[in-house]
Amino acid sequence: MARVKFTPRRNKPNAIAQRHFAEMRASMAAKMAAASASKPTLLSHEDASLLGASLSDGLKVIESYATLVQNLFAYCDEDIDDSVEEDATEQVIKSLVTMREECQSITQDLANMAANIQKSLRK
Repeated sequence: MARVKFTPRRNKPNAIAQRHFAEMRASMAAKMAAASASKPTLLSHEDASLLGASLSDGLKVIESYATLVQNLFAYCDEDIDDSVEEDATEQVIKSLVTMREECQSITQDLANMAANIQKSLRK
């Protein structure tokens, strides 16, 4: 019976999620600075609420992404027995397909959130 253990060499899942969040925050700050430099705008209470809700949704999406990455690393670290290797391979493929779909959904959510923020800043 052979045991396989996969240990990724990348950053830990939380560090990856934090880096993505920091990059997104820096990008949004740059876009907001560029928008405010072109013309001064004050957000209405409604727009500020929309912006706050969008940022809150974004944080939830990022937390979901971090959980997804943690689950992937945990799954990769599980021991695999030779007798179930073929079944495990099929399960891994199905899990990866599911994770890819979830990542696409998260990416779409982030794109929608960014579009909503830009839309509210233009008003």
